[in-house]
Amino acid sequence: MTRVYRNNVIIKKLHSGRPYQRPCLNYIGVSKENVNYLELISKHILDSENFDLMVYECRKEFVLHEKTGYKPDTKSEKGLCRYWYYKGFDEVQLGQVLGEPIEYELNLFGKRVNIDLVSYDKSTHTIHLIEAKGRVAKGDNKYSSPETLLRCALEIKTYFETLKQCKEVLIKQLLDKDKIDTSDVTFKLDVLVPKNNFFEEQMDENSYPFLNNLLINNGVSVLFYEDFIRSY
Repeated sequence: MTRVYRNNVIIKKLHSGRPYQRPCLNYIGVSKENVNYLELISKHILDSENFDLMVYECRKEFVLHEKTGYKPDTKSEKGLCRYWYYKGFDEVQLGQVLGEPIEYELNLFGKRVNIDLVSYDKSTHTIHLIEAKGRVAKGDNKYSSPETLLRCALEIKTYFETLKQCKEVLIKQLLDKDKIDTSDVTFKLDVLVPKNNFFEEQMDENSYPFLNNLLINNGVSVLFYEDFIRSY
């Protein structure tokens, strides 16, 4: 992006529609007042009382996937999440934190409002709602994404607030399908992104203090996966 915006213009852009969908969340650089865009927006949200995420009206019943013999392409975000659903996490540390993937593309509203991946940790009775990022561009040999942690955090937070309207329904359906073994569960929000990316830079609390505070205040954890291309 070559154009430089004033602070007030960026904030106006943020409020011009559903916040997590605004392109300004992925702007990289500084404003005319020399304020980092991600920090500017993060501070505005933190300073706002009852910031409106504009949540959706959640569907009343969920359509859950069954594992079949289908082996999809793993170079897209959807394909990567399907891979984890079929095969599990291929990195031990991810499985230790997130447990076992039990659902992907969990639809909440319409056709495109989906939680990328849902996993369940039996040891802590925790359902993890995961916003996953990473796709393989043509001619590349690793996963990357142009999106920011700010955008990811607002997206999964919006989806969670939407799901809260009917989370008991989801828990019951998962219980009925034996995907979880207890109704005494808690929910956690996670962003799962590739290593060796701008995402790691954004985790620097000295460079992005407001962004990191926003992650903490919204209960969003950031986890990294190795960027090698998965295959069956």
